[in-house]
Amino acid sequence: MKIKNLSQLKRIFATGAEFRIIEHYVRPECNGQVRKINKTQTNGFYSVVKDNPENKYSRANHGLGSWCEYGKASEWTFVEHADKSYTCILAGTFEIEVLG
Repeated sequence: MKIKNLSQLKRIFATGAEFRIIEHYVRPECNGQVRKINKTQTNGFYSVVKDNPENKYSRANHGLGSWCEYGKASEWTFVEHADKSYTCILAGTFEIEVLG
């Protein structure tokens, strides 16, 4: 799975993908969390903490999970690593690693 732009990330997220938060600049308590996409929309997505339905971030928005807007494509950076994993960076918000 290659992720070189926001359109490709949206397609992957539409399948209910999982990701790990490497660093969250706004909510550092989320660093290291593994999240599962719960619902996607054209302008953003809801994610829940994997295997932790009682977590406050999983319960947010009436159980849909935390909301994140995609924003503009120009605000994203995509980095491919030697092991073919990808880090996706939303400027000023977070760095994530898409799993699987």
